[in-house]
Amino acid sequence: MMKNITQSKKAIKWIVYSLLIFFTFIFQTTFGASMRVRSVIPDMLLSLVLCVAMFEGIGGGIAAALSAGVLIDFCASYFVGFNMLFLTLICVVIGYVSKEFLKQNMANAVIFGFAAAFIYNAIFFFFHVVVFNAPKTSASGWFAVLAEAVLTTACIPLSYAAVKFIYVRALKENEEFE
Repeated sequence: MMKNITQSKKAIKWIVYSLLIFFTFIFQTTFGASMRVRSVIPDMLLSLVLCVAMFEGIGGGIAAALSAGVLIDFCASYFVGFNMLFLTLICVVIGYVSKEFLKQNMANAVIFGFAAAFIYNAIFFFFHVVVFNAPKTSASGWFAVLAEAVLTTACIPLSYAAVKFIYVRALKENEEFE
C-alpha cells in the first residue's frame, strides 16, 4: 500500500514537471517576442530543464530534456534534432555533476545556466554561419550569443524556485508515507 502511494506521488510530480515544461514552451513561443531585448529572446526552457536535471539527476534530466527538445524541434524549422540532442547531453552532464560533486544551490544553477546557454548559442551560431553560409557578422553574432546567455541566466532564479518547490514538496510528502 505504501509503495503505491509513493509511486503515485512520483507520477504526480512528473505530471507537474511535464505541465511546467509544456506551459513554459507555450509562454516562450507566444510571448517570447514581447520579452525581446535587441532581437535577443531568453531561452526559458533551457533554464527549466537544467534545474530539473540538477534536482532529479541524470534520469530526470534526460526525461525533461527529451520532452522539451521534442517540443522545440517540432516547432523549429532548423536543425531538427539539435535541441533534443543538446538538451539531453547537457542535462546528463549537469545531472551527474550536481548529484555527485556539487550542491544544488542557486549559484551553481546560474553558473550551469550561463555556460549551457553560451555553449548552445555558440554552436547554433557556428552552424548558422558555416552550414547555411549566413553573412559573417561575427561581432554582432557573438554579441547575440553572449546576450542570450545572459538573458537565459536571468531566467534561472524563477526556474530554480519552481523546480525546488516541486522537488522539496514531493520529497516531503514521500517521507510522510514511509
